[in-house]
Amino acid sequence: MNDQNKWSFWGKAEEVGGVRPRVVVIGAGLAGLTAARLLHDSGFSVTILEARNRMGGRLWTNHQLGAYVDLGASWIHGADHNPLTNWCERLGIQALVTPNDLRNFRLGDAWLEWEQLRQRVGQGFAALEKRLTEMHTEQTGTEHTIAELIEPLLHDSSLPELDRRVLAWMTASAEGVQAGLATDLSIHWWQPKELSIVNAMPVGGYEQLLNDVAQGLDIHMDSAVHKVSWQKSGVIVYTAHAEYPCDQVIITVPVGVLQ
Repeated sequence: MNDQNKWSFWGKAEEVGGVRPRVVVIGAGLAGLTAARLLHDSGFSVTILEARNRMGGRLWTNHQLGAYVDLGASWIHGADHNPLTNWCERLGIQALVTPNDLRNFRLGDAWLEWEQLRQRVGQGFAALEKRLTEMHTEQTGTEHTIAELIEPLLHDSSLPELDRRVLAWMTASAEGVQAGLATDLSIHWWQPKELSIVNAMPVGGYEQLLNDVAQGLDIHMDSAVHKVSWQKSGVIVYTAHAEYPCDQVIITVPVGVLQ
């Protein structure tokens, strides 16, 4: 978005009448930068305070190896229905699709495709499907978890070791995709939607989006906020080096940081 005021809610910022509130945005991740960009181009006075010495938050495109590597977010999930895909298209960034059917698995000295692996562990999958059917048809009134589904199979000595290893890997994948433990996840998430949707990677890294959205913004690095004071006359945001009076504050740091 190279055109000035392209992100405006109302059109060109200079055409917006009246005095807009001063806003401080805490956090220069993608959420904070996007909020600041929208407000800036809509005529607001915006200051961004970032604790780190870089912007991006959990987006971090690193070049130390001589090529770009996204150490944080790497994929555009659900790329066929994701506004990030449209953003990449407008910037001329290729979104490289990662097809699910091209996953390969190392087994001894051989590489197996997913369908080949499924055939090798057919006994384990049959046992899994049986348990899934039984749990779906039970009328207990309670929701079964993935742990309840899978744990008996992982300890079933009648199943080959490879079958149990693959089922354990699938459990770990479900936990990773759903960001939770198998003891807390419903069996409805055993095969997450994530595995069936289109995923893509922005060629060149996510930093291209960060650089685009950050153009012209007032960003203060190494400015960790340690206090926000609400008063009748407005708000004061405090860092170790300065105070920032404003009318409104937007906090975009992760919940874990707030805790």
